[in-house]
Amino acid sequence: MGTKKLPGEIVTFSARRDAYDLVEEENLYKKIIKILLSSSEPLTAREISTILFNKGMANNCDRQAVAPRLTELSQLGGVDISKERKYDPVSGVNVTAYSIGVNYEEFL
Repeated sequence: MGTKKLPGEIVTFSARRDAYDLVEEENLYKKIIKILLSSSEPLTAREISTILFNKGMANNCDRQAVAPRLTELSQLGGVDISKERKYDPVSGVNVTAYSIGVNYEEFL
């Protein structure tokens, strides 16, 4: 049998997790913006996640961590969606590519 958690411990863990998620999200915003600033062409979510991993800025190259942040950044003006789509050899389809947005400085 495990020990019973007190109500305050559950709330504290939840609050800590929420705070951690918020900090990690903001850090990922910064990393994505820096990658796009260093690129001469629009990049896909998979390309960004691969660059982050290869530079040691992420623990894996899973595009699933980057794609939602790109959607959020595009809604906030931090990144722009390119008019041109790029072919993704992993999925075999043309996918959205992103470039730096007008409000990118808010995320650095």
